[in-house]
Parts: sequence; C-alpha cells; structure tokens
Amino acid sequence: MAQGVASDFSKCPNHMRGADLRGASLGRSKFDGVDLSFAIFDHADVHGSTFYDTKLENASFLGANLAKANFFTANLRGANFTGATLTEDSLLFNSSWENTIMVDIRMEAV
Repeated sequence: MAQGVASDFSKCPNHMRGADLRGASLGRSKFDGVDLSFAIFDHADVHGSTFYDTKLENASFLGANLAKANFFTANLRGANFTGATLTEDSLLFNSSWENTIMVDIRMEAV
C-alpha cells in the first residue's frame, strides 16, 4: 500500500522560522516554500520529505535521517548537516550552499 505525505507544512510558510523539531518523526512531509531559517532538525527523521524552494538558512540537521529527501532550489546557506544520513537519490541540486557545514555525512545506498 502506497503511503502519502505524512504532514503538509507548505500551508504555513511564515510560522516555522526557528522551529524546534529535534527528534521528530516527520518522514515524507512537505515543507515546500516554508521559511525554516534557524530551525532545528537534530536527530529528526525527515526521510522522503520535500523542501522545494525552502529557506533553511542556518538550520541544523545534526544526525538527521535525510534519506530520499529533496532540497531542490532550497536556500541552505550556513546550514549544518554534521552526521546526517543521505542516500544517493537525495536531491540537493540548484540550492545555495555558502558556508554550509557537511562533516561526517553518511551516504547510504538504496
């Protein structure tokens, strides 16, 4: 049975700045167009989520599960992905990456 979007946060684009989502289980969620600057996703599970045209300046993804997540055209300036898990099909194209920290990233095969 196919599973759809777990949560759709794209309807509240101005209310997520600085959100504390540490350890949250938000797999397959939709964050399209949302301002998540300074948000904390440390150790959160956001696998399969979409972040199309999302503002993630200075967001923290320490140890987060980002398998199959899509960050197409996202603003990731200053974001911290230390210890995060990505997969070869995690899309990180056409995004802004200045001063982004990516240390000890785990790339897992799908």
